[in-house]
Amino acid sequence: MGAVPSLILFFGSMLLPDTPNSLVQRGRTEDGRKVLQKIRGTDNVDVEFDDICEAVRVSAVVSNPWRTITRRRYWPQLIISIMVPIFQQLTGINAIMFYAPQLFQAAGHTAESALLSTVITGAVNVGSTFVAIILVDRVGRRVSLLCGAEDGVGWLAASWCWLASLTSCVASWDATGADQAMAVASLNGV
Repeated sequence: MGAVPSLILFFGSMLLPDTPNSLVQRGRTEDGRKVLQKIRGTDNVDVEFDDICEAVRVSAVVSNPWRTITRRRYWPQLIISIMVPIFQQLTGINAIMFYAPQLFQAAGHTAESALLSTVITGAVNVGSTFVAIILVDRVGRRVSLLCGAEDGVGWLAASWCWLASLTSCVASWDATGADQAMAVASLNGV
């Protein structure tokens, strides 16, 4: 069951054409123009195609692209491109998605229910991605990134406050057995 999305992605990628940039870079200029015309749905792609050819020509002249990207003027883009995946890992969403069936089982679901819950979670993730794609086109990347960062900081602060209050309650709480186990499970995020 878990291999179905991977197989769809694998066989779907076989149907994708090469990008016009890639074709021009490899010397297949006319093929690049045809692909661009097919993607845009019009034969009038001269301006964009000339831009692609110019970009390929300029990139061929660059002797050391790694040195170029580490110049001070490109630091903001470099920092963002490094920090966004780091924050994604630090939030733990990849671990949650990977271990979702086990987490649902630990929360008391049966194996079948845990798998179904994981599929629903993945479907919500995909649906949210499509909503984000539409919103990014309407409001722009910068606004979307800033709103996402603001939400992330807000939820992080709220979870720290919740953890601090729970920790202080557990420290002064004279409970035994199941109550302590529930408090420890809450602290560990189970």
